[in-house]
Amino acid sequence: MIQFDGQVVLVTGASRGIGAATALSFARAGVRGVVVHYHTRLEEARAVADKIEQAGVESIVLGADLADAAAVETLFSESFARFGGIDIVVANAGIWPPEPCPLDRVSPERWAHTLRVNLDGMFHVCREAGKILRGDGALVTVSSTAGQRGEAGHADYAASKGAVISLT
Repeated sequence: MIQFDGQVVLVTGASRGIGAATALSFARAGVRGVVVHYHTRLEEARAVADKIEQAGVESIVLGADLADAAAVETLFSESFARFGGIDIVVANAGIWPPEPCPLDRVSPERWAHTLRVNLDGMFHVCREAGKILRGDGALVTVSSTAGQRGEAGHADYAASKGAVISLT
C-alpha cells in the first residue's frame, strides 16, 4: 500500500460512499490528519471520523455547502487552522437528484441547484485547493459515469458531469 506518512488530506463528501471509503483508506495509509467534509449528514460524518480516530489518525468533521463559495473558503481556512496545511484534496462530493425527471419536465430551479452543487461546487473546491495545497500537493477530482453517458430521467445530473443529453 502507498504510504502518506505525515500528510493531511481533505475529502469532500466523506460522510458516506466513495468519500467515506477514501477518507478511511487514507487513514490506513498513514496520513497525519483527515478532514471529513459533509453537507447534510453530520452523524454519518462523525461515524467516519470515529473510525479514523480508532486508526490512530487525527480528524476533524466540517460541514459546508459546496455550492456556496464563502462556505468553501471557510471549510479550507478551518482545515488549515486545525492542521497547518493540506497536502491532498479529494474533491468527491456531488448530488444525484432523488427523483427521476425527463428533460422536458426539469424545472429551472432543479437544473440550477444540480449545477450549483456539482459544477460550481467542484470549481469552488478546486479554486480553494489551489490556494492552500502545500508544495507538491495533489488535487484529485472524482466524477461519475454520468459524465460519460447519461441516464434516463437524470438529464440535469448528467449535464452537470459533462454528458451529452439526448431527448429520446
